[in-house]
Amino acid sequence: MDNRSQQKHAARTHLLQRRREVLPQTLRTWSADLTGHILRTPEYAAASTVAAFVGVRGEPLTDDLLRATLEAGKHLVLPRVTDDKKNIAFYRLRRQSDLVRGGFGLREPPTTEPYDLRSDPQALLLIPGLGFNTAGCRLGFGKGHYDRVLAPVADLRPPVRIGVCLHPAFNPAGIALPRELHDVRMHKIVTNEGLFACHWPD
Repeated sequence: MDNRSQQKHAARTHLLQRRREVLPQTLRTWSADLTGHILRTPEYAAASTVAAFVGVRGEPLTDDLLRATLEAGKHLVLPRVTDDKKNIAFYRLRRQSDLVRGGFGLREPPTTEPYDLRSDPQALLLIPGLGFNTAGCRLGFGKGHYDRVLAPVADLRPPVRIGVCLHPAFNPAGIALPRELHDVRMHKIVTNEGLFACHWPD
């Protein structure tokens, strides 16, 4: 394991522990605050399509965000793990009741309406992660699902990519989030404490 891989492994261990320390009531409160910040962003207001996710296992809870997006008449698309478990693909969700139990214990959209992230420049991409920093670096679980699905739009803006996490996972003190060439960076980060612009150093 090279030095960068070791740093990522250590960061995942620390951030997963921090995530486990968040109490259920705190998670609900912070998730509601985070949802409010997303709904008030100009990026959300301008978006015709919102690519989001269903929060699980300590991630921000997103049911209220999904409901508000559908009620606003926007197209809502969510990721689904492919049958080989190696990738994710996005599909449109028309009703929250259509969510089904999928791989890794996730609630996923049906496969009836596939969505290409390149098809709508007015889309807003809300991307989960274990941690983010102000350089737009994202740390996931190491499977590369999001880096691969975002690769076709990695050099484009729009669509805008906003990383989504609870505030303790944003610029976590004492934890390095090294970036590799294949890692797709975020334009902004939203937490329960607000929206933050990213500044790419190169």
